[in-house]
Amino acid sequence: MYVTISSHNMAEVEGIRDKLVGASNKYVVDLIFDSIVNEWGLRIHHTPIKSDSHKIRLAERHFTYVEEYATQRHISLTLAANLILNDYFSFRISTNYATKEPQITPTLTKNNPQLHKVNDADTNKSEVAQITPSQPETKPVTEDKPKSLRGAALLQNIKN
Repeated sequence: MYVTISSHNMAEVEGIRDKLVGASNKYVVDLIFDSIVNEWGLRIHHTPIKSDSHKIRLAERHFTYVEEYATQRHISLTLAANLILNDYFSFRISTNYATKEPQITPTLTKNNPQLHKVNDADTNKSEVAQITPSQPETKPVTEDKPKSLRGAALLQNIKN
């Protein structure tokens, strides 16, 4: 199956091809799709080289991946291949495109913010903080208070 790679994506492919001695455009496109499908996180630093759009034969091993992508979005295979390549090139600064994970920042608990030593079995012997999920403080509303005080207590909880 042949797909037409847009001039923007082809400029990026040409830039990578320039870095790889003896590589063809098809080889570079196959390498990029292999990197995406197999989650290698491959990045080759390059400078785009101006180019026109080219027809490139898509390898059988990538056809199902591009076909699934196109089917999910109800678009053509050529557009799907160009979107996948464009997405890959737009994350050029990132070192690991395929396994991008959200950042989670740990918080120290109010009960035990002090640091403690790691066991001797651990090789780095660094100090680490005890991390536990923080839970919001809730004040129970009692029935023996008048309704106006219960409303004030609820508003106080919302402000905190």
